[in-house]
Order: sequence, then structure tokens, then C-alpha cells
Amino acid sequence: SSGINAEYGAWQILRFYKVYTMDLAVVLLRLFSATVCPALDSGLGTLLCNDTINPVFCVFSCPAQQYFREDGALKNNQTVTCDIGTAQWSHVSAHNPLGSFPVCSELVDPESYTLRTSQVYTGSNTCPENAALSTALTTTLTDKTDTAYNCLDTAVCSIPAPNVSCSVNGTSIIISFLVQLTAGDLSSSSLLLSFRDQLGKNILVLSVGSARRRRGEEWTRHHSGGARRTRAAVSLSSSGELKSEVVVDCGAASGTVGTSCIVCVAGQYKEAGECTECPVNSYSSSVQSTECKPCSGDLGTVASGSDSESDCTVMCEVAPLTGGLRSPAVGYRVWASTSISTYCNTNHSVEYSTSNTALCRSPTQPSCHKMCTIASMDEGAVGNTTAGSLLSYKEQIFYTCTEDETNRNLTCSEAGAELHVTCTKESPHSYTIVLIGAGVGVLLVGVGLVVIKILKAKSKVAASGREPT
Repeated sequence: SSGINAEYGAWQILRFYKVYTMDLAVVLLRLFSATVCPALDSGLGTLLCNDTINPVFCVFSCPAQQYFREDGALKNNQTVTCDIGTAQWSHVSAHNPLGSFPVCSELVDPESYTLRTSQVYTGSNTCPENAALSTALTTTLTDKTDTAYNCLDTAVCSIPAPNVSCSVNGTSIIISFLVQLTAGDLSSSSLLLSFRDQLGKNILVLSVGSARRRRGEEWTRHHSGGARRTRAAVSLSSSGELKSEVVVDCGAASGTVGTSCIVCVAGQYKEAGECTECPVNSYSSSVQSTECKPCSGDLGTVASGSDSESDCTVMCEVAPLTGGLRSPAVGYRVWASTSISTYCNTNHSVEYSTSNTALCRSPTQPSCHKMCTIASMDEGAVGNTTAGSLLSYKEQIFYTCTEDETNRNLTCSEAGAELHVTCTKESPHSYTIVLIGAGVGVLLVGVGLVVIKILKAKSKVAASGREPT
């Protein structure tokens, strides 16, 4: 990790000159993008970032001599990125909505290492007794001058008799046995690995004194306190590929990572020999836990790996959104007190004078609305806008007209509407013309009524046969 620190340490110097060294596309993206990569909490580790590029690039590192398990291996750093355009970190997910980093822990020596081996032996198609095999293996290996077998001579290794077995393989047999390393230097399995490598290179010849009886075999007679029959010694030679694996016993306090042991810290529990993060809605507040406690009632946790009951709190789901994105993302379960940022797509915005952030528990979250467009603008209009400009939803602009200098305004009251800045000129005689028109109209109505009345009178006289007076 020292190389990483040196590399990213140089970035800190370059940050002072990033405006001059940054790619022009990144500069423009930063100037015109409304999104911001959320801040990250590195806990007890360190976080070194290069924010002069897109995506932003960060390396999280554990404290010295501490590690975490990832994909079945020990690691002490993690690389994450954030796209400036979407404000999303690569390691953020529904299971890790706040972008937490792994919990780092120390390594401890295991209680023991066990080498499991299996190899074909020729010289017999009958399996000797397991106890006899154990004796033959121990005698042969301790008589060897190879230093790789020294752990048997110094008694830090042993071949336990109950763990020696044999099976018939056609005209040969397969012998399987364990070698346990329980004392001496337990900081690594290198002693057993050397033992295994030498075992695969050498041809072992075992002299086994007894075997299970098979029909038709010839037996010899020995007298030792009475007559009994036993089979003559059998010579077995190793042949073929050695199959083996090293298994580590980390005890109750630690979890297994390959052939290493790591302390199970608060927020984890030991399951199937490994340190596992407590599931969502549960926690463990002490090291070496074997189980996690559930949150009470309707309370829950944001992510897995909670290490305190205080992590159990009222939960909230990030509200849906059209025309943009939220950070943390839509649908993620977070604390009700988490601040949610809303970023709108191009030509969209939150309501004018409204913040783009709100607590998740707020009754309403900012929405994205399509912006209004200034489609046209009269020549005499004077204001802080131009044709083609965009207005946020509910935004209001003010302008005047050069001919009468009347103060006017225009509001984006309908999302996505096309607005026109106009200066309609009113005639000074317009009201007189309207009044004259109205008078003429009234006069014409009156004349019409008189004509109708005369016609009705004539029709009545004609019907009675009298001359009109």
C-alpha cells in the first residue's frame, strides 16, 4: 500500500493546479453539471481521491496490519469511482445505500493447521489396518533426512491414527491421512506447505506389518504366547498425483480467510467458520459474536454490518422521481433523517426557489418539472432574458417595453410551456371608439323594436277588417 500512498500523495499537489491540467471536457462537465458526488466516510481507514478526472477515483485503505475479507481473500484496500454526471459511487447499492466501506480487522494466529492428503500406493490391492498405516507413515517420515519433514521430528506435527484411512483402487490402494501442526510458529502454514511439496516429490516406501485377511492368501505362523496367524509385512510405494489441501482452525474467536484467521469485529458474527456481517435489521455490539440481535419493533438498519443498537431507527424509502435521479437512489432504504439530493435531467428543474435536498422523512420530496421556453420576444421588450432562454417551473421574469415603459411580468406556470414576451401597443382613442360603437349598437336595437311594434299593430287591424285610424 506504500506505493498507492505515494501515487495518490502526488495527486494532492496536483489538486492546486487541477484547473490547468484537467481535461477540458471534465472542466465543462463540472461547470455545467448540477450533480455532486456524495461525501464518503472512511471510518478508521484513509481515503485518497483524484477528483480531477471523470469518473472521480478513490482508494480506501485499512490501517496498517489490518484487513477485510472480499471474495474469499484478504484485502487491505478498495477502489471506488463516481460518475460526475450521475453522482453515483460504484460501491453504492440497495444493500449499501450510504456507500460504507468494509470494516478492517487484525489477523491472529490459528489454533492449528491441518494438511489433508490423498495418494495412490502400489504393492498391494488390500488395505492394511489404519493403526498399522499410521505407524508405518510416522516411522518412514521421521526416518527421512529431508528438512521438510522436520516438524514430525520436533513434535510440532503429528499424524493422528484415527485420521488415517485406506480404500481399494483396482490393483492399488489410496491412502489418505492428516498431518496436524499444533505448536511452534503458527503465524503461517509454510511449514505444512513445505511438507506437502516434499511429499509430492518423493517416492515413499512404507513397510506395513499387517493387513486385513483376504481369501486365498498365504499366511505365516508366529509364536508369541500362543499360536496366532498374521500376514507378512507389505511394502507399499507412493505413485501418482498427490491431492491435498490445508485447513485452518481459527477457534471460536476468529473467522477463516483462506489459511489465515481474522478477528470477527462488532457488526459481524461467526457463521460456517467465517466472519459474516450482520444482516439488515440486526446488529452485534461486541467482538467474537456468534449471533446478531434483531432490531425491536418496526425499527431497522440501513445496511448490513451494524455494530450498535442505536443503528436501529425509523426507516424510510427514497421516493420515486420522474425526469431525474436521487442520491441515495430511488427505492433505497435509508434512515428517515437522511438528506436526499434530487438532480434533474437536461431542460428539467425543481420548482423555482425550492431546494433540491430534503430529509427522507419529509412529507414531500422535490420533483423535476420540464422547464418553460421563451419562444419569442418583441423587439421593444427590455429585460434580463432572451429568446430561447429557459425558465424553471414557477419562475417569474420582469420586463418593460420601450414605448410606454410599463412594468410587466411573465410566469412559467405550466411545465414545458412556450412563453412569448410581448409589448402590445394600445391606441389612445380605443376607449372612445368602443363607446361610440356601443351607442350605435343601442340605437339600432331601439329602432328595431319600434319597427316590430308597428308591424304587429298592422297585423291586428287587418284581422278585424277595420281601417286603421
